Amino acid sequence: MVQDEGISLYTLLTGIRKVLYDTYQQHTWVVAEINSVTRNRNGHIYLELIDKKEGSDKILATAKGIIWANMAGFIASFFEETTGRPLSSGIKILFRATIEFHEIYGLSLVIVEIEPAFTLGALEKARQETINKLKAEGIFSLNKELFIPIVPQRLAVISSETAAGFGDFMHQLANNKYGIHFQVRLFTAFMQGDNSPQSIASAFEAIYEEVDDFDAVVVIRGGGSKSDLVSFDSYLVASYAAQFPLPVIAGIGHERDTSVLDLVAHTSLKTPTAVAEFVIEKAGAVYESLLYFTQEIEDFASSYFQSQKQQLQQLAISLSQLQLQNIRNQQSLVLSHSLSVIAAARAQIQENRYTLQHTGQLLSQKSKEILFAHKFKFEKYSDKLKSGSAKALTHHTHSIADLQMRVESFSPENILKKGYAMVLHENKLLKSASSLHEGDYLNIRLHDGSIGARVVTVKTDDMTDKN
Repeated sequence: MVQDEGISLYTLLTGIRKVLYDTYQQHTWVVAEINSVTRNRNGHIYLELIDKKEGSDKILATAKGIIWANMAGFIASFFEETTGRPLSSGIKILFRATIEFHEIYGLSLVIVEIEPAFTLGALEKARQETINKLKAEGIFSLNKELFIPIVPQRLAVISSETAAGFGDFMHQLANNKYGIHFQVRLFTAFMQGDNSPQSIASAFEAIYEEVDDFDAVVVIRGGGSKSDLVSFDSYLVASYAAQFPLPVIAGIGHERDTSVLDLVAHTSLKTPTAVAEFVIEKAGAVYESLLYFTQEIEDFASSYFQSQKQQLQQLAISLSQLQLQNIRNQQSLVLSHSLSVIAAARAQIQENRYTLQHTGQLLSQKSKEILFAHKFKFEKYSDKLKSGSAKALTHHTHSIADLQMRVESFSPENILKKGYAMVLHENKLLKSASSLHEGDYLNIRLHDGSIGARVVTVKTDDMTDKN
């Protein structure tokens, strides 16, 4: 049954506040995940806290958390020093808080203490779960099974363009002692922060679109705190690296800790500079081998050349005497043949001279006959062209004169001279009576002047008056 009058909202919320304060009078320990963190200019830290269903992303509860400025610096810095990570989204925390309920602002948890040991255990648990998941899917060691090229010169680099580590990496490659040129293309990504995992995954996807253009993928960043390694423990980044069809070389710049990315990468090194040295030494080993074999080939070629040179000198001495006698015999034979060839050539030249003279005379006579025949035809066609042009010109002259007379006969001046008149209304030629009204002024033009008139009545073809 509906009551005639209910309690006010303020009364209801005041009652809820009393129940909460009676139930939770002391500080309460709470476990929750940070969904977002905001720091205002006054130094207060505001957190959005959530609780998810175990093994799922479904949110079961949400609440506001506050760390007032007088406690914020100490709590946040102690947490980061102990865990190596700042307060940020995705981290599970165990905290002690007082419950505050305001009729206007709702429920808030005022945090007075955070237990870092709980978060360390949660982070390590999450990291181990990522490793176990990769192993269960059979992809944990896939990238390590790939063959890295003997000379990895075409490198796709995932890094921040402004990172000091990227600059060190490029400087090391450019100034290698072997003078080897490396082709490097940067695929920029955020290397820390909440958006880092998705940004790195997007870089892997972009490289995959041009996978045939590269020998290996290098993931590097500059030095930083332990908190910056969170992105490289994520399942998203690790799964992309583990399954990538090119060898992945990691150098994310941390001496003491090993990320999940380090575990799944083909090769893991501590710093970007170490990665550059690794690539340089692989290429340099091949370069030095080539230099060694080049020198061996040059030495063998030089020795072989000297041996062959001596044999040729001995052979040349043996052949020189034989060749001298053979040359003399050949000279006699060539002289005999030369005399025969000269006599035959002279006879042939004389015969060809007579033939050319006869052919020239025939060609001259034939040319004159052809020229005379074409000259006669040209004169005949020239006369016909002159006669036809004159007749056509006379005909078109008469036609133009006739057309001019017709045009002049239809001019307005000649028409008016025949007794016709032009009626203008508002300076426009009047073509229909239906557009006139009584009292309209008309200008009637004749061939020798004009008349002004007023309309008295208007009659159309159906003979009806228009009022």
